[in-house]
Amino acid sequence: MTPNEERRPAGNRTPNKNHKDETSVPDAADPVTRCSCCAHPLTAAASVARGFGPVCAARQSAAQLRARRESVSARLDALAARVGLLGADALAVVASGLDDVLDELGGAR
Repeated sequence: MTPNEERRPAGNRTPNKNHKDETSVPDAADPVTRCSCCAHPLTAAASVARGFGPVCAARQSAAQLRARRESVSARLDALAARVGLLGADALAVVASGLDDVLDELGGAR
């Protein structure tokens, strides 16, 4: 880990007041676009467009992936809790949907 990475905050933070977004008025004293999370100066075009440096963008992506996994897991738990209450037609729909999902993921039935 580089010294700059060690100083960067972990997790989601409120945007830095120095971040220049579309609604910001350019500041002649600080023409550099800064990371929305840690205020590190951004030089790469992709980072400037994204508003985050590569380290903070990776952290944000990881947090979004975790949130998505938790959401899917909760929905699967809710479905599992209702399976015992479903009739034959509804079970057929669920089974067909699960088959499609498993086929798409390359999993066995």
